[in-house]
Order: sequence, then C-alpha cells, then structure tokens
Amino acid sequence: MPIFTGVTSVHSSLRLVLTKTDDRTLSPFYNLIVFDLLAAWHTIAQHDKAVVLAFASMLQSVIMPESYLDKLPTDLKRNGDHSAGEIEIIELSDVDDPRKFGVLYEDAFIVLIRDKVRFPNGKTGGYIRVLNRSQLEHPDSGGTVMVPIWNGKLIFIRVFRHSTRQWEWELPRGFQEPDISKEENAEKEIKEELGVGVRKIQAIGNVKPNTGILASSATCYRVDLEGDPLDNRSRDKEEAIGEVKAVALEELDSFIREQPVTCGFSLSAILLARAHGLI
Repeated sequence: MPIFTGVTSVHSSLRLVLTKTDDRTLSPFYNLIVFDLLAAWHTIAQHDKAVVLAFASMLQSVIMPESYLDKLPTDLKRNGDHSAGEIEIIELSDVDDPRKFGVLYEDAFIVLIRDKVRFPNGKTGGYIRVLNRSQLEHPDSGGTVMVPIWNGKLIFIRVFRHSTRQWEWELPRGFQEPDISKEENAEKEIKEELGVGVRKIQAIGNVKPNTGILASSATCYRVDLEGDPLDNRSRDKEEAIGEVKAVALEELDSFIREQPVTCGFSLSAILLARAHGLI
C-alpha cells in the first residue's frame, strides 16, 4: 500500500469510528479498532519520521479538532463570565460530550451553532445561535433592509415567506452577498425585488431583530427610487412577491395596524427612519 494512501485510509477509518461510536473514550469497540489501526499503521509507516508526523497531525485533527470558536468573529467568540451575570461559553476541551456542541449545520447562507454554556446561577446547558454565513469573513455583514420612497410614499412588498408559510407585508431586504459593499447589496436587492434603480441611498442605522437566537444584524437604508416600483415588468421572477404597494406616510400607522405588518426588520427600519426624521 502506498504510504500516503495508507495515511488517508487510516484517517478515514478513524473518522468513521468516531461518527459511529457514542462515547469515544469509554467504548471498547472504539478502543479495539483504534489499536488495530495503529498497529497496521506501524507496519505501513516503517518508522518514516515525515509520514509518522503526517499521520499524527491527521489523528489530532480527528480526535482534537480545531475549536469552532476560532473561526468566529472576535465579538462572537467572547467566552463571557457567568460570575459577572453573563452567559459563559465553555470550551469544548472542558466538555465531556463535545460532539453534541459546536457547528451543527451550515450552508451557503447560515451557520447553526450550539454552545455549551454556564448560566449566571452556575448551571450548565446548551444554547443555540444562528449566524449569517457572510459574518465568518465579514463580521459586520449581516444583511440590508431598505426603506424605499417613491413620489413621497413608502413602498411595501407582499412576499410569501417559507418559515411562516404565509404572505407577509414587508420592506425589501436580503442577506449580504460576499464581495460587494452594503450599499451595493441594498441596490441589488431593490433591483431584484422592485425592478428599479436607486437615485439616492442613506444609511440610517443597524437592527438586531432577535437577539435571543440571531447573532447577525442588518444595516438599514433610506432609499429614493429612480423608477416606478408599481411597474413590475423588470422585477426578478424568482422572488415570491405577489404585490407591491405604495403607502402614503400619513396612512402608514393604519397600514401597519390593519394588514398587519409583523416583520421585525421592517418595523425596526421604519422606526429608525422616523427617529432620523426621514419619513
């Protein structure tokens, strides 16, 4: 067997054992297989120092992987101090069952994390939080929410949301795309959801719609449109948008109450725009 094929084979076997065994420390099955693999590897390596070091590095990556916290932005990997009334993150090296914690799921848009924590009363448990994927490379890039104005009216969209399985009245918004600025992202979302360009854009602040579980924030913008958003011929057909509505500012409160508008991003952005005297 070629040396590096042997390295890969043993490494894959060890990883398979770890995924199939409930307790890597106490399981006789795990210990038996690991000892057999190590014995086989001793024969493969034939005391070649470089190969032994390569295998040792692989073995360490399986049994003692890099902490998931090391991959997070600085603000999101702060451990905290339970004695000061905070919820303290416990390092996985101090956890008996580390495979139940860390990154549970990730895709192109989100990262789902379960931390082992110690609460202010000293009790321990698991705590879920969700990050936008873009935060791993750009910590302040959660997303954008736009307060679009056309002819003195505020533009809402009626969009079907998978999470609630309902049609919702909202302001245009979206995830932050990589490799473009927040302003460019806002303009892109306006083009996709309203089918028009942007004449003027102004940042008005950030919102954190659910600090109990979401680690991300969104930047809000007051946006003056350069075209009629009610003419939907240029709108992206992939967006699940059923209707676009222009609401006069003097009718905004009644529109929010009667529809109702329940989107936390939208309500927060409207309040920020009012606080800045922009609507």
